[in-house]
Amino acid sequence: MEINTDQIQWMEVETFEMALSTVMAGHGVCLASESLASSLIEQGLLCRPFDIGISPGIKFSMCSDPNSPRKVRCSLFTDWLGSEVAVDSQI
Repeated sequence: MEINTDQIQWMEVETFEMALSTVMAGHGVCLASESLASSLIEQGLLCRPFDIGISPGIKFSMCSDPNSPRKVRCSLFTDWLGSEVAVDSQI
């Protein structure tokens, strides 16, 4: 899949808590630690599109608002990230 980089928008926040709040407000996706995101996922406020571990001993989850108006963008990003992870795991 080729990504049109002219249409990529980026937002940077200072903490995981701010990132998760931003995602719950419908503004995209983030990689978050399991310890911070699990209760929000269990409550249905966030969803985990796939289960990956970034490095041994540390687990991150991709989180997004299942009702986000940016659902298509989130899906494109998670598809891209999934393909990148698959490529890295083959190396």
